[in-house]
Amino acid sequence: MLGAGNPKAARAAANAALYLGAFDASFVCITLYSYRKTWAYIFSNEVEVAHYATKITPILCLSIFICSSTAVLSGIARGAGWQHIAGYASIGSYYLVGIPVGSILCFVAKLRGRGLWIGILLGCFSQTMVLALVTFFTNWEQEATKARDRVLEMTPKGNQETEIIKEDAQVLLSDISENV
Repeated sequence: MLGAGNPKAARAAANAALYLGAFDASFVCITLYSYRKTWAYIFSNEVEVAHYATKITPILCLSIFICSSTAVLSGIARGAGWQHIAGYASIGSYYLVGIPVGSILCFVAKLRGRGLWIGILLGCFSQTMVLALVTFFTNWEQEATKARDRVLEMTPKGNQETEIIKEDAQVLLSDISENV
């Protein structure tokens, strides 16, 4: 939609993806939390395992919700051509927030697996916030213009298109003759 020069449709698609992701994550979280005392028995008959799974289900639900938002916002960033921004947000969030906080909670505060998970969840949350801010403050008209220019730049002009088709046909024919 950006490449077609339609910023309103791109913004609407981004909003629709965010709402759909939030609805889907909410549905999964509500269902999982409703069965928090029994869902672990699908994987294990041990009471101790089921009890631990019951204790960490709220963190799991929060992870599902936040990571769903991160996935949608990462998809928006990828579609808008902001791979570098998403990459820096991911590296910064996990290496500067998630891993240090998780390590401290796990080993110093003795929260073990739960502490590690909370740290990674905070890293995911910080990545979500960075991507949400970038998406929220985006000038979609300007992004549509940039995308349109990139599309026009990559489009073959005149004779160039037929030359590319001839080269592709020659490569395909040589591949076929080698395999026969």
